[in-house]
Amino acid sequence: MDSLEAAKVAKYLADIGEYLGAGIYEDYDAPMIKRIARGIRCQLEHADLPALKEGILYPEGRSALWETEHSILSFHYSSSLSYNRAALINYSNSLEDPEAKACLKAVDDEFKDYYRCGSSIEPCYRLGGDGYTHSIPNTGRILKEGLYSYAKRIEQKLRISKADEDIEATALYSALLDILDGIAALHRRILVKLENEAQNNQGNIRSLLSALEQVPFYPARTFFEALVAANFIFYIDGCDSPGRFDQDLFEYYDRDEKAGLIDHESAVSLVKAFFSNIDDNNGWNMAIGGSMRDGTPAYNALTQICLEAAKGMRRPNLALRTRQDMPDKLWDAVLDTIGTGCGLPALYNEKAYLKALRNAHLNIHYEDIYDYAFGGCTETMIHGKSNVGSLDAGINMLSVLVDTLNFNFVEAGSFDELLQTYKNNLASVIKKVTEQVNIDQKLKARYLPQPIRTLLIDDCIDAGIEYNAGGARYNWSVINVGGLGNVADSLIAVKELVFDKKQIDAADFLKALQNNFVGYEMLEKMIRACPKYGNNQPSVDELARDISNFVFEQFAQYAPWRGGRFLPGCLMFVTYADAGKDVTATPDGRKSGEPIADSAGPVQGRDRHGHTAMMNSVSYIEHSMAPGTLVVNLRLIKSLFDSPEGRSAVKNLVKTYFALGCMQIQINVVDQEVLRDAIIHPERYEDLVVRVGGYSEYFNRLSLELKMSVLQRTEHNAG
Repeated sequence: MDSLEAAKVAKYLADIGEYLGAGIYEDYDAPMIKRIARGIRCQLEHADLPALKEGILYPEGRSALWETEHSILSFHYSSSLSYNRAALINYSNSLEDPEAKACLKAVDDEFKDYYRCGSSIEPCYRLGGDGYTHSIPNTGRILKEGLYSYAKRIEQKLRISKADEDIEATALYSALLDILDGIAALHRRILVKLENEAQNNQGNIRSLLSALEQVPFYPARTFFEALVAANFIFYIDGCDSPGRFDQDLFEYYDRDEKAGLIDHESAVSLVKAFFSNIDDNNGWNMAIGGSMRDGTPAYNALTQICLEAAKGMRRPNLALRTRQDMPDKLWDAVLDTIGTGCGLPALYNEKAYLKALRNAHLNIHYEDIYDYAFGGCTETMIHGKSNVGSLDAGINMLSVLVDTLNFNFVEAGSFDELLQTYKNNLASVIKKVTEQVNIDQKLKARYLPQPIRTLLIDDCIDAGIEYNAGGARYNWSVINVGGLGNVADSLIAVKELVFDKKQIDAADFLKALQNNFVGYEMLEKMIRACPKYGNNQPSVDELARDISNFVFEQFAQYAPWRGGRFLPGCLMFVTYADAGKDVTATPDGRKSGEPIADSAGPVQGRDRHGHTAMMNSVSYIEHSMAPGTLVVNLRLIKSLFDSPEGRSAVKNLVKTYFALGCMQIQINVVDQEVLRDAIIHPERYEDLVVRVGGYSEYFNRLSLELKMSVLQRTEHNAG
């Protein structure tokens, strides 16, 4: 395509409201990062602004910044540039103008075979992710320096790159200036909108307008300005993960509170408004508490404010980093919020995470390690300085076991032989998955640059390296590992019934699986009598440890293309139901197509010997070998949160669990009868929130399979 034809395409796309695509064709011969940056700039110059609702923060409500008129070319914080060929073809078929069709054909010719994020990863290895990337902007730095200081840094770097005739760096810095110009254009349009609105509203709008005249281009001076800036950056980044919010904003709150400019209740209202925006956009993780960069406690008044603002909320996915010296007052706030039944906050063991990250060979600077936070569900990364594949891919351990049994069960001379064959198969799968992730990372760097994150995340600007090419200070990959509980229960059943007690031979067991246990009711009864992971039964718990250690060690042998290490995790969120749909019946008694385990804990409903037994079983797993995060679900009866004795028992339960070396736990507090009624009468429970695999979700949004799996979880009494 020559420049004249590209100009025609750009004009046509602009005329039909495809501003992102129009910008991409404005400078057709430029490197892709400049083309995408120009597209983002055009989109920010023209995108519809959300309606003003409450007017406490702006933007507010559901974002339409990255939507285009016909959704032909779009931008996302994870996948970067996406092409919707079906949308283009449908729109083209509705047209009669040959020039318009020719413009659309030119777009199709370029992008129909363009690389898509995750394309290198086979569908069977997409358990929870296919090249997905959550991340956290360095909002704290933006609050302190302002985006104009970023512009000055970039302009200086651009002068140097031009003098050095560094074509690649020059393209990068030119692209970043385009992004800043786009942000400035959006900012100006918002100021005009607010100025017009202020004619009829002299209250909130005037305060908001005053704040946005300062931030995010100049440093924040007050808590309100800092919150307005954080909200603005959240929308610009694409509504992902805010990270260590209480650390980024506390100094502003503390100064204003001491000066009498704000009080606790007002701050809760403001933070709750931000949380509502996060919820409206399905935003992700916010980490609070933990440690300062010098290792001292990081709990502050804003930590408590966040906990109060989160009561009854679905998002953000609040992650509280707990230390042994966490104040009782904060524990009370934690229990109050969890007791509302929203599943927030999830709790994280500070000591164990710091140890795991230090032992993971990630080369994290001493101070930076205290800035670990989470993206998405709970994928571990360093706040403001990371590009972490989260989740890059995932393996279904139960599916690999089914394949092993189908081809090797009958011929196996012993359980140890069968187990070794299964491990060999797991090793082959892990090698293949890491190879595919590396191919994907390499191609993303070439075809799918991320100029916004290159701007917002350290050290891309200083290094002169694009985000997807490895410009962030820390790069690693989190890979999902699912089905551990099913595998442990399956292996112990095979070991006991076939090899130890010889109650059934392998051929008959395999036939029972192939027939989905129809006609094998006695075998089902024998399986139910076998030990189950989650009940403090060493025989099965040791198998769970053996297999998980093997898997974690295999991942440790490989390194991602972009840098760092592969970190295993178990973050099944809502994927555990789909993960079981194509898996036939398994030796743990699970029927064909049923969900697999919803976390790194026991299979839903199989932990029948109490919470202590469940926790002891889970502690057999070497959590520190999987710092990507092993999510564990715990369901407690609601009455525990109604008395001092019950609340004390819950606190001690969590402390005991963490003392065992476990790293994460999330607590559901919903009455069984409420869940049953919500399934029958969903219209009565539009605001009912439950905790699923790695985050909280409205119960009505879950599939019936997922609703039933939540209902099946064992309800524990912490007393």
